[in-house]
Amino acid sequence: MPLLSRIDRALRAWHVVAPAGGFLILSGPSLWRRFAGGEPSYTALTLLFAGLFAAVVRAWPEAADRADPFRAEAPALAALAGAAGLLGLGADRWVHAMLWQPLDAARGDMLVVVDAAVRTLLSGHDPYRVYHVPWEAPLPYGPVLWAPHLAARMLDADPRLVTVAGTMFVALCCGGAAVFAAGRGRAREAGAWLLLLAAIVLNPDLRTFVPVGHTPAYWPLIPLFAFVVSAARWRAAAIVLALLVAGRTTMAAIVPIFFMAVWWKRRAEVGPAAMAFALTLAAVVAPFAVWDPAAMWNGMVASYPRVMKEVVWTSPDRAVTRTIGITGWLLAHRLGGFVEAAQISLLAAVYVAAWRAIGRRSAQPLPWMALGLLAFSATTLWPVYYIYFDVLLLFAAAALVTTVDLGDRLSSIARAWVAALVVSVVAVSAMLALEAPALPSASFEAASRHLYEGFVPGRDQLAGGAAIWGTRATLVLPRRSTAGAAIVMEVRPVIAEDGPPQAITGILNGRLLGTVTARAGWREIRFDAPASAWRIGSNRLDIECSSSSPPREVGLGSEARHIALAIRRVGVRPR
Repeated sequence: MPLLSRIDRALRAWHVVAPAGGFLILSGPSLWRRFAGGEPSYTALTLLFAGLFAAVVRAWPEAADRADPFRAEAPALAALAGAAGLLGLGADRWVHAMLWQPLDAARGDMLVVVDAAVRTLLSGHDPYRVYHVPWEAPLPYGPVLWAPHLAARMLDADPRLVTVAGTMFVALCCGGAAVFAAGRGRAREAGAWLLLLAAIVLNPDLRTFVPVGHTPAYWPLIPLFAFVVSAARWRAAAIVLALLVAGRTTMAAIVPIFFMAVWWKRRAEVGPAAMAFALTLAAVVAPFAVWDPAAMWNGMVASYPRVMKEVVWTSPDRAVTRTIGITGWLLAHRLGGFVEAAQISLLAAVYVAAWRAIGRRSAQPLPWMALGLLAFSATTLWPVYYIYFDVLLLFAAAALVTTVDLGDRLSSIARAWVAALVVSVVAVSAMLALEAPALPSASFEAASRHLYEGFVPGRDQLAGGAAIWGTRATLVLPRRSTAGAAIVMEVRPVIAEDGPPQAITGILNGRLLGTVTARAGWREIRFDAPASAWRIGSNRLDIECSSSSPPREVGLGSEARHIALAIRRVGVRPR
């Protein structure tokens, strides 16, 4: 093989490896805390992260070579086996994380807001309003980000199933690219794709994000956008780009580079592409803007900078300074007034460089778009870790089109995209069926994943059960069915033998099931839960008791803490 060809193939593999390195750097803080303790240098991580992708963009091949015939069946089968194993592991990790953590605003409020907005829309009201979660929070995203969750709501399913499916779609693209490359004799490239797939599947921050994540709902559009741009279908690409912007306004950072590419690649398409972009954006956003323009403006534009500067930037824990990016460094040095100027300056520098690279060197526009999104994300008002997932996925999508050849026909691209989406949904549904029983049950003689919050181990006469510390606690009941069922619990109230009974209230996913009473001693109580109260996926059962007492004061041992109730078993039974 000629030397230049070897170098070209090696560089192409590094374009795939770079996003894997990005996932590792992004998780640097959490890995550092786990294995070394303390906080890492965010300045060093920022320089490493930005330097990696600046170098990769600079060395990106000018044209993709995807003409190799499929000839290596054995390597393709090996890559398929490896990809299938990693995809199965990913589905298991993400579905498991979703099932055992119910929707909880204290861990992440944006998906709670999205879910509330979807319910508001289905009830016939404008979703752009301020929600109490329990603090006040507006809906800050465009319809493309929250609209996919309508499907979950109409199927009475956990909205995080959309999150997992979107994450699975990205992983599936990486696995498909590995098989594609292996089948064409590109072993190094196939290995790089498997490495990227492993980096996505094993990333601890992504696993943490899935149970609270909202952005994966539109992630499938990122590879679609890359393939349409690669096919030089500029009007169709403008439509997909408008959908991305209508999902999350951060994507507006790549719009100037996109139109630079249209200008240099096919100047006659600038006008039609601009028209397609504007009309699509208007069609998606205008109905809600007309419905209540003030509410939409407040949610998508005005509220974010106000909340960041008045609440987040002034927070005593200063979590905003412990982030990758320029914003954290500026705030740590009391230079918050320069954040917007830094963003404008950095974006301008990237746009000038992109103009020269695309125009003079015929550079591929997709990596420059990803670099523009990185520049915006590093200088946004709060560069939280998950904002960089979009950046990494856009780089991965840019590499994807250098490996996988779908041709330049929109019908072929659309069929492949729909097929990948269907496979992602089926894979997540299959894993859900394996992980979540139709009628869950648990015994609490030992620690259990069903005990979400508010519980302590029971002692003395409460031994063998989980005790509710105070008067409120939450159980998690993963379920793959929404059929009406009864929730049966074996409980022991912390009351005197001859005292008044304990009143116990059950609330399932915010739906009041009723109140029952229980006298002293171990006994069985039951809540009837109709189909409308259940969700396919994670179900949150809140238990509220009328009183609590120290067990030692009512003859149940030496425990001095206030305990309301001990629960020994819980099970879901047919009604």
